[in-house]
Amino acid sequence: MRMRFKKRRVRRVAMLPTLVTLANGICGTLAIMKVGDGIKGQAGAFEHAAWLILAAMIFDVLDGKIARMTGTASKFGGQLDSLCDLVTFGLAPAFLVKAICTDPASALFPEWRGGVFCVFSAAGGAGRLARFNVAAAPDEKFHAEFAGLPTPAAAGVVVAGIIPWTEFGNEISALMVRILPLVMFFIGLLML
Repeated sequence: MRMRFKKRRVRRVAMLPTLVTLANGICGTLAIMKVGDGIKGQAGAFEHAAWLILAAMIFDVLDGKIARMTGTASKFGGQLDSLCDLVTFGLAPAFLVKAICTDPASALFPEWRGGVFCVFSAAGGAGRLARFNVAAAPDEKFHAEFAGLPTPAAAGVVVAGIIPWTEFGNEISALMVRILPLVMFFIGLLML
């Protein structure tokens, strides 16, 4: 009887970090959906997408800490975390920047070049996450050092440029948004 209870308890505890990880992925998916709404002209959609990416960063910090704290860190959790990170911190920022910077009147770069920069950044995030998964170890010491810019930090740079633009709309924040495709290119390099 006791063995059955222990196995069930462990499974329940392992669900908590998995749900937190999935919350990260859900925020990223919703952010991509909000970008689509923004393209259709819905007011405030780009701002909501940026805030969803920011909320996902909180879930991303919590999932690994909860898994290690409860002793439920696993390869499955690591893989799921990387997949959710790719959606939230790789694809969502790329879609967001591409959508915001498509206006030919205000763009610094031709639309195709801005798109290439955004794709390069998403590819850099995928490469960085794949390298992380191959080299991942469950102990806390491994998570203290990074090889390449972490994907949440890369998304944070993008969000830090977009939220002031949506909140204030002044010339400085508008200039920051106009150079975001180039920033995306350098972020992609830093992740690799």
